[in-house]
Amino acid sequence: MLPGTDPFPFAKDYRRVGRFGFLAGVTINESAPWAALRSWLEGLPRSPPGFGEASGPIRFVVNQVGIQFYNRFFRDAGR
Repeated sequence: MLPGTDPFPFAKDYRRVGRFGFLAGVTINESAPWAALRSWLEGLPRSPPGFGEASGPIRFVVNQVGIQFYNRFFRDAGR
């Protein structure tokens, strides 16, 4: 499991980007950056340690309800 920020498309949620994540201890090869990262991840015995603070359960539920509400009532309105 990789720790990281995954903002929702809500007003002000863009402020959460980069507040939670992990640092990879790997040198990236510019010609194949994902290969080095994948190899590093596969060699780890567990998830990499994270930094920052993840959203709590209340924020998670509010975001999930908001996404469901948007998808059911507003998603097709703009088409």
